[in-house]
Amino acid sequence: MSFAKNRKPFENAFTSSVPAKKLGASSPVREATDRQTSLRQVKMEAEQLKEKLQASILDNPKLAKKAAVLISLWVDGKNKKR
Repeated sequence: MSFAKNRKPFENAFTSSVPAKKLGASSPVREATDRQTSLRQVKMEAEQLKEKLQASILDNPKLAKKAAVLISLWVDGKNKKR
């Protein structure tokens, strides 16, 4: 007789069979997922801002340099907060 049917698979915080919706806000999986989502969102916002600024200021070299400095400082600030 095999007990394999009755045995639960190994579970830990990262391989839990509980769906993400049912996990509480304090679970490590949920926190890690939220952090990754926010990182992706910040990167996407930075890319969108960079594209908008590039399109509008390519003709003015002084303005282009200032914008590049501001964007790099903004991205560095976002990375340092984490």
